[in-house]
Amino acid sequence: MRVVAIVLPSLALEVTKVAPSLALEVTKVAPSLALEVTKVAPSHGHEVTKVAPSHGHEVTKVALGGGHGPGLGPVGLRAAANAPRAVVLASRDDMDESSLTGNVRLHAVCPRARNVGIFPGQTIAAARAREASLSVGLVTEEALVRALERIAEASLAFGATVAFARGVAGDDTVWVDVTGCAHLFADSPRSLASFDDEEPSYAARGEAAAREGEPRLLARLGAMVAGLGHEHALALAGGPKIARALALSMVTGTTGSRSLSLVVPPGADREAVASLPLEGLPLDEATCRTLRRLGLRTARELAALPRSALGSRLGASALTILPLLEGDDRAPLTPYTPKKAPAETVELEYGTDSLEALGFVAKTLTTRLASRLEGRGIGVTKLTLVLELDARARLDAEARETSSASSSATATSTSTGPRPKRTRRSLTVTMPMPVVSPKEMLVILRTRLERTRLEAPVLALTLRADEHAPRVEVPQSLFEPESRESRAIPLLVAELLAELGEGKVGKLALGDSWNPAERSVLVPFFAKPKPLPPHDVGPSLSEQASPEPSVLLPEPMPVARSLVRPFRFVARYESLAWWREPSGQSTKRDVLAATLEGRAAIVDLDKTNGAARVLGWLD
Repeated sequence: MRVVAIVLPSLALEVTKVAPSLALEVTKVAPSLALEVTKVAPSHGHEVTKVAPSHGHEVTKVALGGGHGPGLGPVGLRAAANAPRAVVLASRDDMDESSLTGNVRLHAVCPRARNVGIFPGQTIAAARAREASLSVGLVTEEALVRALERIAEASLAFGATVAFARGVAGDDTVWVDVTGCAHLFADSPRSLASFDDEEPSYAARGEAAAREGEPRLLARLGAMVAGLGHEHALALAGGPKIARALALSMVTGTTGSRSLSLVVPPGADREAVASLPLEGLPLDEATCRTLRRLGLRTARELAALPRSALGSRLGASALTILPLLEGDDRAPLTPYTPKKAPAETVELEYGTDSLEALGFVAKTLTTRLASRLEGRGIGVTKLTLVLELDARARLDAEARETSSASSSATATSTSTGPRPKRTRRSLTVTMPMPVVSPKEMLVILRTRLERTRLEAPVLALTLRADEHAPRVEVPQSLFEPESRESRAIPLLVAELLAELGEGKVGKLALGDSWNPAERSVLVPFFAKPKPLPPHDVGPSLSEQASPEPSVLLPEPMPVARSLVRPFRFVARYESLAWWREPSGQSTKRDVLAATLEGRAAIVDLDKTNGAARVLGWLD
């Protein structure tokens, strides 16, 4: 068994950076400037860490929530970036940052806070006694679980079984079972170079490919987690508990970058566990303190003691610790089963109706959703964006418009009766083909948002993939370049669908009907045509065949019956689809080729009332 443990020591901090304060409005930006917001601090300040590296532009003013909060200049941004940060896990649903008192304990802290002596478990009062500029945010259990689900779902691209667990002091973990998957990341010629001229066996080939593929697999997995914006430590070992213990030891034993990785060769789990300190083993604090008083510092020293003495010292935890000291980790993983319709949600700290602010949030949502779709190997075909609007702000605006000029009357109209907090509005976009690229999803969403009028500020956004299908993998040629049209046309059709609406974009197809008006139907652009039954084509058209108009009018043009001079009978339509027509309203029409004031035309004659209409011209 080969398991990768992904330890996320700063997950709670990263969730608060992204979720509550993404309602940004760029009020003054240089023209043609692409912005990418990668770090947003919770409610105290914002940090723009990447602004068009290839250009020399700067953001001159950033405001919260479209004007609902105070503006922050560059000085305020730098001050918020240098301040240490910590988060508190919300104990109830209605808890907010204003309810944080001094006796509330911290859940996770940043490395800068650890350097000044602030650790998880301390109260806010004790932490601020050490550092007065400490910024404390709030994170919910639901937000942490959503982040773990996102990473676990994206990790399905590396292993068939994934699991995750909430840890203590912010040490959250995602496990990926990569047993039998490492050889897929190996380069076969290089992995077999050590065998010289002799022919290796099948087992030897697999072991060599696995040795080379495991570091590459770990590097690819780490790049995926880093792309989602998370600090992490990776460890690949023979069991989930050993892998997590090794990853945690890398987090606590370094002060620099935390994006570390470790590969334990097969059969070397015992030596890897022996190098761990006592705190790296799953022992409670009281047991670690007792063992340290006995002079024990590492797992190697603990494993050297007689097993009879260890059983009495470790108590109930001996059943777990003793196999780990021998490198035996058979703990099962509880597989995570993703939901049928993956979704991503962002809660805004302040309501906003700015398209620039919603564009920042949409970019985050599409990136997260695309990672989930890529892990499953599917693409979205129906995308729904749910906007939760501030209902109270909308009702207040309506009351101000409809009330009289008297301020007392306005106050009475806006304060009487219970009022809902939020209303929902859904925007649905249908994709012509399965889409997995976050850039393409972002372009389509922005097109849909631009034609949407928001009657109230947006408080939360949810992006959901209601319908999805396996990705279409097109093999590329070694000798012919990829056609640009093959990639541009699906995106263009999706933009037109978002702009014009579903059912208004497609291609014409032949309909199965005797009625001429129903013979041309609009079908989806990339719909596969139905196979037609075999039939006899018959002879080719002769000179006596019915003439076809060279110009068709958009609407039939009524003319006087006396001006029509028929010279050829074309078709007769009588009682077509009579079972769908009301009783006594049977269709009786003739189509003739006639001259109209010296010009040849196709004319439709209604035999019930004698009306004549020109359908087109013959040239």
